[in-house]
Amino acid sequence: MYVCLCKGVTESQVNEAISQGCCNKSMIQDKLGLGSVCGSCIPETQILLDQSRYAQLEIDESILLGI
Repeated sequence: MYVCLCKGVTESQVNEAISQGCCNKSMIQDKLGLGSVCGSCIPETQILLDQSRYAQLEIDESILLGI
């Protein structure tokens, strides 16, 4: 699925950037160029960041609890 039609950036590319250490919208924008034309992709980018953070919190919690 495309996150940014203007620049042709896919959800997979955004998730890959997140997994490589991009931890905020600005870093993702710098790496992939999204959000530089119309900006309508910014909310979806934030959702992907939030989902990644939530997943990491679940992993961290299960490690702490020994699950």
